[in-house]
Amino acid sequence: MTDRTSSSSSPSMIVESRRIVFNDTALRLAIRLYADVSTQGDLPQGVITGVDLRDNDGLSATVFVQQSGASMLREAVLSQQKILAALLLLCRSQKIPVPRQADKSLTVAGSRLVLDIKHKPRTITLST
Repeated sequence: MTDRTSSSSSPSMIVESRRIVFNDTALRLAIRLYADVSTQGDLPQGVITGVDLRDNDGLSATVFVQQSGASMLREAVLSQQKILAALLLLCRSQKIPVPRQADKSLTVAGSRLVLDIKHKPRTITLST
């Protein structure tokens, strides 16, 4: 007799759920790393002096950049997808494992940004 558990016919037996919280300093570092590797030119070169998170119709971040020799701050807006990419890049650089197939969501908690991760490992098959 063979007992097989199919991932399509039954709910996942194991669900991993984690929460990673980023303070303002970590968020600025993540955005700087993203700006350094991005080929899209999302951010001007310079020192990131602040980040304003907004969660209106989807999360976005206004990034304030002080360019060398400039008296005015420049602003750039990053979408939720780009913020997530920046955070995942920081996690990778800090060797914090984040499964690729996991469901990921971002929320704002006070002045911190929270990355929630839910991962359902593939269901195993048992033979008897």
